[in-house]
Amino acid sequence: MSEDYKVTRNHYPGVKNVTWSDVIEKLGNEFSGKFAKTIYEESFISPTFVTNTPYFPGTIGDAYDEITEGKSMFMHTYTSLGSDAATFGRHNDAEDVLIVQSIGKVLYSFDDGNSYILRPGDSVFIKKEVYHDPVALGPRFTLSLSNPF
Repeated sequence: MSEDYKVTRNHYPGVKNVTWSDVIEKLGNEFSGKFAKTIYEESFISPTFVTNTPYFPGTIGDAYDEITEGKSMFMHTYTSLGSDAATFGRHNDAEDVLIVQSIGKVLYSFDDGNSYILRPGDSVFIKKEVYHDPVALGPRFTLSLSNPF
């Protein structure tokens, strides 16, 4: 594994408790305020919904609290509804990110040739400017947190 990223297995067991009903409530709130972004690469690909407000209902709030341990951190959520749903593809981020898998599985590939499947409770810390390519392997809910760490 590279020094540019670190995969940790089952470090956040509480995120496994996030429910689809809380995910749907969050999406409803985000879309009613026009805060969510929908990613479509092709019309026949399942969408991914990206949200970024600090509205964390129920089990999502519990997951946020478990991950942040009282620190104030910015969090995006990614909700995909099918296999190979649209993502940002191969990209890098301007800040370090901590990605925590909550529901479903996502494959993360890196330019060094390594790939990892994140399952609920797993996380990957990725340093800024490190290229990675996420692929949703089915319906999923993923949490992505930015600095400070």
